[in-house]
Amino acid sequence: MKKLLLIAAVLAGAVSISRAGVNVNIGIGIPVPPLPLPVPVIIGHPAPVIIPAPPVRPPVVVAPPVYCPPRVVISRPPVIYSRGPYGY
Repeated sequence: MKKLLLIAAVLAGAVSISRAGVNVNIGIGIPVPPLPLPVPVIIGHPAPVIIPAPPVRPPVVVAPPVYCPPRVVISRPPVIYSRGPYGY
């Protein structure tokens, strides 16, 4: 019985050693994408709600009226042509 057990162990070891480095492939040429990895589910607090500020309109700039002082006009005194006191 011990011999039979020893021979079975030797044969099992020989079979496993003989398969070392041997690749058994069934060459079916169908491209199959890899299986997706399961996504871990994380349960946490909900994201904070951000309310955007209302749009701000630029202020209306009202310029004061432009004050232009009146032009300074310098005129000569009028020239009067007269014939003199004697009327020549």
